[in-house]
Amino acid sequence: MKNYFMALVVTAVMGTVFTMLSGGVFEKYVKYIVSLICIIIILLPIQSILGVTFNVESYTYNESMPTVSNSDKWVLDVSKERIINTISNAIFQKFGIKPCSVDIEIESTEGDIVVNKVIIVLKDTDSKYKSDVKNYLSDLLSIEVEVNIKDDAVE
Repeated sequence: MKNYFMALVVTAVMGTVFTMLSGGVFEKYVKYIVSLICIIIILLPIQSILGVTFNVESYTYNESMPTVSNSDKWVLDVSKERIINTISNAIFQKFGIKPCSVDIEIESTEGDIVVNKVIIVLKDTDSKYKSDVKNYLSDLLSIEVEVNIKDDAVE
């Protein structure tokens, strides 16, 4: 029983400390989380009295979330998607054209994500921007950039 009250006191003290450290920016979030922890601590004796067991693992596992074994691939996939969107938006903002596709060759070396090459495909009607897009991205990213033109007749 002593541990029960000690857990409540420690949670309350830690919540107060975290609230003060947040400087008011995250105060409502810290209070919310600490309140949830306190509710769980208060309900734990009821669980043991009723003999009910909770299988937390079945409620928390989500296959789309990264695990230790697939976290590197997940980080690479998310990074690749964000980089492609950023490049596509940069081309649109600079030239007012949307590329047909953007692809990148990306790898992870020693925890760093490295983009080795960017491959852009432009519409045939935007072929006049080919060299400008290539020079712009080469200067911006300092990596190899390949710009191809999609032949509208080939679909």
